[in-house]
Amino acid sequence: MAPKSSKKAVLTIDDAPSAELGLTLSILAQSGIKAIFFCSGSQILNHRDSLVKALQDGHWLGNHGWDHRAFSTLSLNAGIAQIEETEALLGPLRAESDCDHHPRLFRFPYGDRGLGLGSLRTFLGVFHPKVRALQRYLRTNEFRSPAQVGLPVPSQGIGFSAAVDWLWSCDSRDWVYSKAHASPDEYLQWMSTQFSTQSVVDDTPIFLFHDHPGHHRYLQVVLPMLAERFAFGLPGQEFGGECEYFRGDSVLQ
Repeated sequence: MAPKSSKKAVLTIDDAPSAELGLTLSILAQSGIKAIFFCSGSQILNHRDSLVKALQDGHWLGNHGWDHRAFSTLSLNAGIAQIEETEALLGPLRAESDCDHHPRLFRFPYGDRGLGLGSLRTFLGVFHPKVRALQRYLRTNEFRSPAQVGLPVPSQGIGFSAAVDWLWSCDSRDWVYSKAHASPDEYLQWMSTQFSTQSVVDDTPIFLFHDHPGHHRYLQVVLPMLAERFAFGLPGQEFGGECEYFRGDSVLQ
């Protein structure tokens, strides 16, 4: 599926793995697009084989905490435990699939870095002890930011440009349409008007989708449209074509 636009983009899918991850992998295989799945630790063991398949298909696995609790509701130690317990399951999966060269990536549930949501809290988080300690933990344990793997900082990252975790710049709002029981055609219509190459300001937009039951239906109808407008790929790889894993740490330096 060759893109008509040269504008690069990255596809990320949160809250994996669900029981329907296999359906999502089939859709991605048909499109030739590779994604980053941000995984909730509590769901990994129940769908371990699907995650191995995702790695074998060329996708990356990132850390999304253990049970999707907002980090502003957790103590520092509890937040770190959420990250560590999830990473303890992801590491062996990467090694088993010969993908232990992949960078460690982390995305806070809801984008909540520890102080809550909103532009003011994002700004104040730069000075907040717990937020700073979480960022220090991520850096010390070699988690990588978009910038550290060669991507521009998303526009929503302004105010915390040195943050190690991953934010997104294009929210697909698939969860909103799912809750409203909207049809895939209704969803496609909204996405078509929302995300043109002109309306997306980021040099390399990071799209946010979710691995929830039924969401593969939405992904299936919008991917052809998005692939015409954006050249999807993973950091350090060819965008808009067949992707190959990078080897070694060259991208991370």
